[in-house]
Amino acid sequence: MKGLGIILLLSVALTAPALELDITINFAGRPIQDVDARGDTEYMNPDSLLLMGGLKASWAEGEIFDVRDMPVIWDKKRNHLRFRMESDSLLVYLGEESGLPQRGKFKLDQPFRLVGPGILVKLDQGRYFFEGNELKLFLPGSAWKRGARGFMMAAFVGVITLILLLNGRKTRRRIEEERGPTRKPRRP
Repeated sequence: MKGLGIILLLSVALTAPALELDITINFAGRPIQDVDARGDTEYMNPDSLLLMGGLKASWAEGEIFDVRDMPVIWDKKRNHLRFRMESDSLLVYLGEESGLPQRGKFKLDQPFRLVGPGILVKLDQGRYFFEGNELKLFLPGSAWKRGARGFMMAAFVGVITLILLLNGRKTRRRIEEERGPTRKPRRP
């Protein structure tokens, strides 16, 4: 009986329609070291570039994104790359284990590979999210590089606030000294 259940489960898994996935690799705070665009390129808007033949990108830490013969969208403002693929043509290698992409959220603490026809994504660490029809990969990045503008603005506001507080105290002391001691008139 157990063997029949496993056979039925496998047949359902094999006959199930392939899920079309939106695959995104996010590299905020990690500038690309080398870029090789393939095929025609077209700006979709000032911040997004459509690369019709794919893209090969690498980072200084050894991560690689290589997609051939399929369109890739490069959002330069948000620092992410996106393409579409069928889930049954992808394999995930995590350390020594391999299989189809797993649903869930994982921290990548060992070598990770996403492999398919014309696809290689290689990471050594980062994060992995697979929910619905979206698979997202995040390269680890520097919090300072990602939020440098926010840190700078917070520091600027903090310095201005400190200056205003110090000036306010000095002004208050000066006014109190100029006024001198005041007495209230007595009531008869």
